Amino acid sequence: MEEALALGVEGIATGDRLGMSRVAGDQLRCQAAWRLVRLGRYAEAERIAHEALDRATTPFNVAASHWLAGRLATERGDLGLTEDHLEQAWSMMQSTGGFQLIGPATAARVLLEIDRGELERARERAREGSSEGLLGRATCSTTRRCSGSLCGSRRSSANGPA
Repeated sequence: MEEALALGVEGIATGDRLGMSRVAGDQLRCQAAWRLVRLGRYAEAERIAHEALDRATTPFNVAASHWLAGRLATERGDLGLTEDHLEQAWSMMQSTGGFQLIGPATAARVLLEIDRGELERARERAREGSSEGLLGRATCSTTRRCSGSLCGSRRSSANGPA
């Protein structure tokens, strides 16, 4: 993960130097920010994610930037800001062709509802993400796991203790 992050950061600097900071640079910023999130380096992730959000020009990169900003807001416990960013991202993802964004965005939307204590709404979000017409058969495994976990909790409670 660290090596991929280092290469991405190097790519961002190279893109900036060569005048290619938009589009490809935006995508590299999103990828670097996500790697930083996964490494638990939230302050750095925030800085890069907000750079991406401020600079993004394509609908795909704008959607990805909003998803990252929403995910980071979740980590800070700012659920209102989380919802704002995730809803903007979700709306854009429906028309960008960003299939790979649907799974992580669904997971973030589900986590938001879990953090709010809204388990039924979390289940709805999981179903929404896994049944999107955009995805067809290419449903992301993240969405399936999230949906399966929530639906599984409903089944196990309906059937009594396991």
